[in-house]
Amino acid sequence: IIIYSFFMITLTVNPGNLNIKGINGSCVVIPCSYNYPEPGKQITGYTGIWHTKTNDVIYHKDKNQIKQEFKGRTELVGDITQKNCSLKIDPLRQSDRGPFYFRIELVVNVDDSSNTTQQINKSVLCDLLVLTGAPQPTVSVKEEVVEGQTVSASCSVSHSCPSSPPEFTWTHSGEKHFQSQQLTDGQWKATSVLTFHPTRADHNKPLSCTVRYKGGLEQEQASNVLKVKLFLEGLTHVTYIQIVYIITMTSLGFCLNRKDAESLYFHSYWSRHRFGDTSNSIGSCQKKVS
Repeated sequence: IIIYSFFMITLTVNPGNLNIKGINGSCVVIPCSYNYPEPGKQITGYTGIWHTKTNDVIYHKDKNQIKQEFKGRTELVGDITQKNCSLKIDPLRQSDRGPFYFRIELVVNVDDSSNTTQQINKSVLCDLLVLTGAPQPTVSVKEEVVEGQTVSASCSVSHSCPSSPPEFTWTHSGEKHFQSQQLTDGQWKATSVLTFHPTRADHNKPLSCTVRYKGGLEQEQASNVLKVKLFLEGLTHVTYIQIVYIITMTSLGFCLNRKDAESLYFHSYWSRHRFGDTSNSIGSCQKKVS
C-alpha cells in the first residue's frame, strides 16, 4: 500500500538569498543545498522543482511541466540525493531576472508497507543580474623584469559559468596554465598564468590578454608595459674600469670604430641605469662612425 499525503514542513536551504551576476549568452549556476531536518527517515524518491514567483516551472524532471521559454536551458548540476539542488541556466537570457525559488518533493518510507510523499517548500530565493557587457579582467606582472629570466604574468576575471570558463589569449608567447577558484554568490575566479622569458625586444612593449566568454563576448584588458633590464651575469669580463672608460670617452665626444660603437651601445643601457643617461653623446658618436 502506498499512501500519498502532502503537507508543509520546514526546509533549510543554503544560501538563503542570492544576488548573482551572469553574462548574457553565457551560463549561470545557482548554488543550492538543502538540509532535511529528519535524518532518520528513509527517502525513496526525490523530485526537485525550480519555479518563478508566479509558480511558472523553470526546471522539473518531467520536461512537459517546464515553461516553454526555459525548455532545454535548465538542468540540475548537483546530486539531489546528496542534498545538492544547484541549478544551471544555459544560455542565459536578458529576461532571466528571477526571482527563482526551489522546492522538493520527497517520497519517505514510513514502514515496510507504506510510503508518504512530503512536499517541502520554502526555499532558496535568487535574483539574477544579467550583464550585457563583460567584467574587466586584471593583468598582473612585475614592474621590472630581467632579460632571460623566468617571468610569470597573470590575467584574472570573475564569471558565473564553471562548466565553460572564459578563454584567455595573450599577446606574448609562453607556457600557459589555467586556475579556477570558487567565490561567493555563484561567482568564480578564472586565472590564466603565462610563464615566459623576456628579451630586450620586449622592453617598453605592452603585455595584454583577451578574454572570450561562452557566447562569444570578448573583453580586452588594457595593457601593462614591460620594463626589461639587461642580464649582466655573462659579462664578468667587462670590468668597472672599462665601463668608466666607455662613459668617459663618449662624454668627451671621442668616437670608436664600428665594433666598439656597437659594444658601447650595448653597455650604455646598463650604464644609463648606473651612471645617468648618456644617450645624447652615444648618439652623436654613432653618427660619426656610421
